[in-house]
Amino acid sequence: MNRSALGGIFALAVLLFSVAATGGQAQEVILIEDDFTNSAGDMPNETEDSSPIGGDRTTLDCVWQSNGCCHNVFDGVTNLEMPFDGNWSSYIDSRQCGAGDDIVAGVAYALTVVFTAGPNEGGNMTMGWAESGDWGQNSGGDTLRLAVIGPDGSLLVHPGPGANHDLTPAIDTGTDVVRGVPQSVGLLIGTDGVISVYYANGIEKNWNYSASAWTDVTPSGIPNMAEGSNMVGLNPADDNGNDDPFLVDYFALVENPEMGPVPNEVMRWSLYD
Repeated sequence: MNRSALGGIFALAVLLFSVAATGGQAQEVILIEDDFTNSAGDMPNETEDSSPIGGDRTTLDCVWQSNGCCHNVFDGVTNLEMPFDGNWSSYIDSRQCGAGDDIVAGVAYALTVVFTAGPNEGGNMTMGWAESGDWGQNSGGDTLRLAVIGPDGSLLVHPGPGANHDLTPAIDTGTDVVRGVPQSVGLLIGTDGVISVYYANGIEKNWNYSASAWTDVTPSGIPNMAEGSNMVGLNPADDNGNDDPFLVDYFALVENPEMGPVPNEVMRWSLYD
């Protein structure tokens, strides 16, 4: 075999290895990544100014929207303290990002939130895809898909339709979070629109849901996500009647997430076979 032919076979082998190793996956894009390491003080609300979505790897140049009635508070370390005084009291969402975080057919998305639910909280916190700026209240909530942290520590999923504070359709994952210590929840939209839910007991600032730290807790009954306009964020569903804030340590939204080893097996063969 001459050098030219051998070189061509080698180039083909490299190409096949690359495709097999990546599973033909499109390039990962970190749309939003915020660890809330802002200076201590009030988060500007929608009537005052704006709070840029932080993180060196964030590609969307936009700001968080938060409620004009009150303030979320940066602790100056790595947490956003969200008062728990009823629906809309302390929300944050990405509506100011426009079409940057819309759902595109055939594209996968991962959303990871690291948080601490106070030991005395008596309300429900919702987080994930909110559909629109009214969080399903008037828009119908057909493409609302939210993880819900219940007052008893239960982890539920709001599958839509309906508003975020109407938890009638919520589905229990059968898993409880540990209150008072950092916890992680992940939501994954597959390229086919299928929703998966993941939980990790501890701090997991990643979307490698195939890693051992994460557990798949997806309940049955979650409709596939439809393409179209959407947005992400957190919003309390009700009043907990006490002073424990909900602490948000990390928030990430990723397009075409790379999640560790690809199940495709790399073809093994010899140039001399």
